[in-house]
Amino acid sequence: MNTTTLVYGSPTALVDIPDYLSIMDSLREHLVVFADLPVPAYLCVSGYASGDDTHISVQLHGGRLIDTVGDLVEWSDTLVDCVVSVWRPDNDESAHVAVIGTLTDGRARVRVWAGVDGTLGMEPHQRRTFGSEQLHVWGGGSPMDVTP
Repeated sequence: MNTTTLVYGSPTALVDIPDYLSIMDSLREHLVVFADLPVPAYLCVSGYASGDDTHISVQLHGGRLIDTVGDLVEWSDTLVDCVVSVWRPDNDESAHVAVIGTLTDGRARVRVWAGVDGTLGMEPHQRRTFGSEQLHVWGGGSPMDVTP
């Protein structure tokens, strides 16, 4: 059986080629069923699972959190078992907000993310995880500080 290989990194899980094609089919079916989802700026389907056990990465267009959260909510409403992850890179004045969930057919985990303006009250390299309801809180105009 053929298995994908990596040139860099240390995969947490490799999938064989038929499973890889199944992941791509699953994503295609998801995008057909949910045709009104915000269009990705970048889309990556990988034959290995990343550190958060995802095979699909969808980058959305970023900007202000209040403007971006609606797109993340739309995606999270089409996934199951979602969590929200926030990460502030380096000394940048931005943060990455991601929804991590499973496609409705259960065949693949997905990370949908966008860069947002502002630090969200976080220190460089800090990560936080929330339930998906946090997106609805931010979308309602609540304070943008994610620190406890």
